[in-house]
Amino acid sequence: PDVFSELAESVTDVDVRLSRLAVRAMARIACRLHPQGTAGEHGAAVSEGIVVRLVEFLETAHLTQHVAAEGACSLADVVRVHPALRGHVAPYLPRALKHVSDPHGKAAIIWMLGESADILTEAPYALEKLIDSYDAVGRMRGQSVIKAALLTATMKIFFKRPPETRDMLGRLLSHAVEDVSSQDLHDRALAYYRLLRSGPDQAQVIVTGRGPSVDKGGFLEEDTGKGSIRDLMREFNTLAVVYGKTSETFVNEEYRTKAIDVQWEEGEGMAPAATPAAVEPTPPAPVAAPATAPLDLTDVAP
Repeated sequence: PDVFSELAESVTDVDVRLSRLAVRAMARIACRLHPQGTAGEHGAAVSEGIVVRLVEFLETAHLTQHVAAEGACSLADVVRVHPALRGHVAPYLPRALKHVSDPHGKAAIIWMLGESADILTEAPYALEKLIDSYDAVGRMRGQSVIKAALLTATMKIFFKRPPETRDMLGRLLSHAVEDVSSQDLHDRALAYYRLLRSGPDQAQVIVTGRGPSVDKGGFLEEDTGKGSIRDLMREFNTLAVVYGKTSETFVNEEYRTKAIDVQWEEGEGMAPAATPAAVEPTPPAPVAAPATAPLDLTDVAP
C-alpha cells in the first residue's frame, strides 16, 4: 500500500516522463498479482484497487492528456492479463474515447471496446461513430495506429454481435481497402475480407486468438518457477536472459550448445611432456675495436 500511494503521488508530478513511469509501474503491479498466486485474495483486491485508480486517470483527459493516455495503455495491459477486470473498465470507455487524443491511448481504448463488446452495450455504437467519420480519423495524429485498432476491434465485435456490426464492418473494410495512406492497413483489411469470404469460423479463430504477452517488468523466481533463475544464470551471456526462459524452450535440440564433462585418467589422451634439452652457455663473442679514420695532418702548422 505504501508503494502504491507513493506511485499515485508521482503521477501528478510536473515531469511528464516520471508521471508516465509511475502510471506504468502501477499497472505492472496489477499484472503481477494473480488471485491464484501467493498473494491470494489480497492480491486480487489490490489489482482491483489499481484498476479503479487507472480508470480515474481516464477521467482526467481534459486536464492531463499524458496521464489519461498512459492510463489507457496500462489498463489495456491489465485487462489482457486479467480479463475478469473488464467489468470495472468497460462503462468508462465510450466517454474516454471522445476525450483522449493521444493515438496510442485512443488505440488502447478501441482495443478494450473490442474485448468488452459482450458486456458493454454501447461498444459497437461507440466505434460506429469513428467509422462514419473515417475521413476525420485520417486527419488525426497517429492515424495509422488508430485505424488498425479500429479495424481489428470491429472484427472482434462482429463475431460477438453480428447483426449490429455487419453493416458497419462492411463500410470500414471498404474504406480501409481503398485507403492509400497505409499499406499495412490496406493489406490487413484485404486479409480480413478474404478470411470472411473463406469462412467466418476460421476467421474468428485467427482474429480472436491470443494476443502478445504483456511485459511485467522482468522475471522473478515466483513468476518463472522454482529453480528457473538458477537455470537462466547458467546461460547468462545468451539470449536466454533476454527472453526470460532457458534456451531449450526456443532453440531446437540439434542446435543447442551441449556441455560435455570428460574425466581424464592420468596420462590418458595427453602426450608426455617433453624434457627440455640442456643448453650450454655460449661464450661471449669478442668485441672488435671501433674503426678509426686516418688523420689528415697536411694542414697542421708546426
